[in-house]
Amino acid sequence: MLHRLTAVFDKERTWEKVINIDYLLGFEPHADKDGIYIIFNTTTESFKFHYTNIETMMEDYQTLHTNMSEGFTQTHTIIKPIDFSDKDVILG
Repeated sequence: MLHRLTAVFDKERTWEKVINIDYLLGFEPHADKDGIYIIFNTTTESFKFHYTNIETMMEDYQTLHTNMSEGFTQTHTIIKPIDFSDKDVILG
């Protein structure tokens, strides 16, 4: 099953990816001294969304969990992080 993920950073920057749920190993909220994130791991890549507000991060995590869980009913999720990185390099 395919799931479309859209991250809206601000009025001029967005990021989109279609994820095959069969290859999604998992996603989880994470916090460390450098920040707070939602980290995605697939069989071929890892990436994370950066947040400055833990409430926003947890709202997005709950939405993702609801939309991408085993009994999901949505095929598109929109989240509101401040940035995105792949291999610990901020792209924004």
